Amino acid sequence: MNYRNRIIILSIITIILFLVSFILFLNDNVNYAIFLIVLLIIMTIYMLCLAIRKNDERSVYLRKIKKILKTYNTSIIYLENDYEFTNEDIIEVNSFLDLVKASEQTNNAIMFLDENKSSVFMVKTDKEILYYIVYQSENIKSPFKNKIDNYLYLIDENKLTKEIDNNTVVKLKNNKTYKIILIKK
Repeated sequence: MNYRNRIIILSIITIILFLVSFILFLNDNVNYAIFLIVLLIIMTIYMLCLAIRKNDERSVYLRKIKKILKTYNTSIIYLENDYEFTNEDIIEVNSFLDLVKASEQTNNAIMFLDENKSSVFMVKTDKEILYYIVYQSENIKSPFKNKIDNYLYLIDENKLTKEIDNNTVVKLKNNKTYKIILIKK
Protein backbone atom coordinates (compact mmCIF):
# COMPACT_ATOMS: atom_id res chain seq x y z
CA MET A 1 0.00 0.00 0.00
CA ASN A 2 1.52 3.30 -1.00
CA TYR A 3 1.73 6.47 1.02
CA ARG A 4 -1.27 8.28 -0.50
CA ASN A 5 -3.65 5.30 -0.14
CA ARG A 6 -2.63 4.84 3.49
CA ILE A 7 -3.51 8.45 4.32
CA ILE A 8 -6.85 8.24 2.49
CA ILE A 9 -7.85 5.05 4.32
CA LEU A 10 -6.82 6.48 7.69
CA SER A 11 -8.81 9.66 6.99
CA ILE A 12 -11.94 7.66 6.18
CA ILE A 13 -11.54 5.56 9.32
CA THR A 14 -11.04 8.71 11.40
CA ILE A 15 -14.22 10.28 10.05
CA ILE A 16 -16.19 7.07 10.73
CA LEU A 17 -14.81 6.90 14.29
CA PHE A 18 -15.79 10.50 14.88
CA LEU A 19 -19.35 9.87 13.68
CA VAL A 20 -19.71 6.67 15.72
CA SER A 21 -18.36 8.34 18.87
CA PHE A 22 -20.78 11.24 18.38
CA ILE A 23 -23.73 8.83 18.00
CA LEU A 24 -22.63 6.88 21.10
CA PHE A 25 -22.31 10.08 23.10
CA LEU A 26 -25.85 11.13 22.11
CA ASN A 27 -27.20 7.71 23.17
CA ASP A 28 -25.65 8.02 26.65
CA ASN A 29 -22.92 5.45 25.99
CA VAL A 30 -20.26 7.77 27.34
CA ASN A 31 -17.69 5.07 28.12
CA TYR A 32 -17.66 3.80 24.54
CA ALA A 33 -17.64 7.35 23.22
CA ILE A 34 -14.61 8.27 25.34
CA PHE A 35 -12.81 5.13 24.17
CA LEU A 36 -13.48 5.98 20.52
CA ILE A 37 -12.43 9.60 21.05
CA VAL A 38 -9.09 8.43 22.50
CA LEU A 39 -8.69 6.09 19.54
CA LEU A 40 -9.58 8.99 17.24
CA ILE A 41 -6.89 11.19 18.83
CA ILE A 42 -4.28 8.45 18.43
CA MET A 43 -5.16 7.97 14.76
CA THR A 44 -5.05 11.73 14.15
CA ILE A 45 -1.57 11.95 15.67
CA TYR A 46 -0.44 9.02 13.51
CA MET A 47 -1.85 10.66 10.39
CA LEU A 48 -0.05 13.91 11.24
CA CYS A 49 3.21 12.00 11.65
CA LEU A 50 2.71 10.39 8.24
CA ALA A 51 1.92 13.74 6.65
CA ILE A 52 4.93 15.49 8.18
CA ARG A 53 7.38 12.70 7.35
CA LYS A 54 9.63 13.64 4.46
CA ASN A 55 9.39 11.65 1.25
CA ASP A 56 11.94 13.40 -0.92
CA GLU A 57 14.59 11.39 -2.77
CA ARG A 58 17.25 11.90 -0.11
CA SER A 59 15.00 10.76 2.75
CA VAL A 60 13.78 7.68 0.89
CA TYR A 61 17.40 6.82 -0.03
CA LEU A 62 18.58 7.20 3.58
CA ARG A 63 15.70 5.08 4.91
CA LYS A 64 16.55 2.34 2.40
CA ILE A 65 20.24 2.36 3.40
CA LYS A 66 19.38 2.37 7.12
CA LYS A 67 17.03 -0.58 6.64
CA ILE A 68 19.70 -2.58 4.79
CA LEU A 69 22.36 -1.76 7.38
CA LYS A 70 20.05 -2.62 10.27
CA THR A 71 18.83 -5.88 8.74
CA TYR A 72 22.23 -7.22 7.62
CA ASN A 73 24.44 -5.56 10.24
CA THR A 74 26.21 -8.79 11.23
CA SER A 75 27.45 -9.53 7.71
CA ILE A 76 28.47 -6.01 6.59
CA ILE A 77 31.96 -4.52 6.82
CA TYR A 78 32.24 -0.74 6.60
CA LEU A 79 35.01 0.53 4.32
CA GLU A 80 36.66 3.84 5.15
CA ASN A 81 38.64 4.19 1.92
CA ASP A 82 37.89 3.46 -1.71
CA TYR A 83 38.49 -0.07 -2.93
CA GLU A 84 41.46 -0.72 -5.24
CA PHE A 85 40.98 -3.29 -8.00
CA THR A 86 43.51 -5.92 -8.94
CA ASN A 87 42.95 -8.70 -11.49
CA GLU A 88 39.35 -9.49 -10.65
CA ASP A 89 36.28 -9.94 -12.77
CA ILE A 90 33.70 -7.33 -11.85
CA ILE A 91 30.02 -8.30 -11.89
CA GLU A 92 27.04 -6.08 -11.11
CA VAL A 93 24.12 -7.91 -9.49
CA ASN A 94 20.47 -6.98 -9.96
CA SER A 95 19.42 -6.69 -6.34
CA PHE A 96 20.80 -6.53 -2.84
CA LEU A 97 19.28 -9.93 -2.08
CA ASP A 98 21.39 -11.47 -4.86
CA LEU A 99 24.44 -10.00 -3.15
CA VAL A 100 23.32 -11.45 0.19
CA LYS A 101 22.91 -14.90 -1.41
CA ALA A 102 26.40 -14.66 -2.92
CA SER A 103 27.79 -13.62 0.45
CA GLU A 104 26.17 -16.59 2.17
CA GLN A 105 27.32 -19.07 -0.50
CA THR A 106 30.94 -17.88 -0.44
CA ASN A 107 31.07 -17.17 3.31
CA ASN A 108 32.46 -13.70 2.57
CA ALA A 109 31.31 -10.50 4.24
CA ILE A 110 29.54 -7.72 2.39
CA MET A 111 31.68 -4.62 2.11
CA PHE A 112 29.91 -1.26 2.38
CA LEU A 113 31.26 1.98 0.93
CA ASP A 114 29.27 5.14 1.59
CA GLU A 115 29.54 7.76 -1.11
CA ASN A 116 27.86 11.15 -1.09
CA LYS A 117 24.76 10.32 -3.14
CA SER A 118 25.15 6.58 -3.59
CA SER A 119 26.16 3.57 -1.55
CA VAL A 120 28.13 0.57 -2.77
CA PHE A 121 27.79 -2.97 -1.44
CA MET A 122 30.41 -5.53 -2.57
CA VAL A 123 31.28 -9.16 -2.05
CA LYS A 124 34.83 -10.18 -2.96
CA THR A 125 35.47 -13.79 -3.89
CA ASP A 126 38.73 -15.36 -5.06
CA LYS A 127 38.54 -14.13 -8.64
CA GLU A 128 35.62 -11.74 -8.82
CA ILE A 129 33.88 -8.81 -7.21
CA LEU A 130 30.10 -8.74 -7.07
CA TYR A 131 28.63 -5.32 -6.40
CA TYR A 132 25.31 -3.54 -6.01
CA ILE A 133 24.88 0.24 -5.93
CA VAL A 134 21.99 2.09 -4.30
CA TYR A 135 21.48 5.53 -5.86
CA GLN A 136 19.78 8.55 -4.35
CA SER A 137 18.19 9.23 -7.74
CA GLU A 138 18.40 7.74 -11.22
CA ASN A 139 20.47 10.51 -12.78
CA ILE A 140 23.39 10.15 -10.36
CA LYS A 141 26.60 8.44 -11.44
CA SER A 142 28.50 6.78 -8.63
CA PRO A 143 32.25 7.50 -8.29
CA PHE A 144 32.70 3.77 -7.72
CA LYS A 145 30.90 3.00 -11.00
CA ASN A 146 33.17 5.52 -12.77
CA LYS A 147 36.18 3.76 -11.30
CA ILE A 148 34.89 0.38 -12.50
CA ASP A 149 34.30 1.76 -15.99
CA ASN A 150 37.85 3.17 -16.10
CA TYR A 151 39.29 -0.10 -14.82
CA LEU A 152 37.42 -2.14 -17.43
CA TYR A 153 38.46 0.31 -20.15
CA LEU A 154 42.14 -0.05 -19.17
CA ILE A 155 41.86 -3.83 -19.20
CA ASP A 156 40.32 -3.75 -22.69
CA GLU A 157 42.94 -1.28 -23.89
CA ASN A 158 45.78 -3.44 -22.53
CA LYS A 159 44.34 -6.54 -24.23
CA LEU A 160 44.02 -4.63 -27.49
CA THR A 161 47.58 -3.31 -27.24
CA LYS A 162 48.99 -6.81 -26.65
CA GLU A 163 46.96 -8.19 -29.52
CA ILE A 164 48.18 -5.48 -31.90
CA ASP A 165 51.78 -5.89 -30.75
CA ASN A 166 51.67 -9.63 -31.26
CA ASN A 167 49.57 -10.06 -34.37
CA THR A 168 49.50 -7.03 -36.61
CA VAL A 169 51.74 -7.44 -39.62
CA VAL A 170 50.86 -5.91 -42.95
CA LYS A 171 52.22 -7.23 -46.22
CA LEU A 172 52.06 -4.84 -49.15
CA LYS A 173 51.94 -5.57 -52.88
CA ASN A 174 55.64 -4.88 -53.30
CA ASN A 175 56.39 -7.83 -50.93
CA LYS A 176 57.49 -5.60 -48.09
CA THR A 177 56.24 -6.45 -44.61
CA TYR A 178 55.44 -3.90 -41.94
CA LYS A 179 54.59 -4.40 -38.30
CA ILE A 180 52.08 -1.91 -36.87
CA ILE A 181 52.85 -0.60 -33.40
CA LEU A 182 50.25 1.20 -31.31
CA ILE A 183 51.56 4.38 -29.70
CA LYS A 184 49.76 5.55 -26.55
CA LYS A 185 49.29 9.25 -26.00
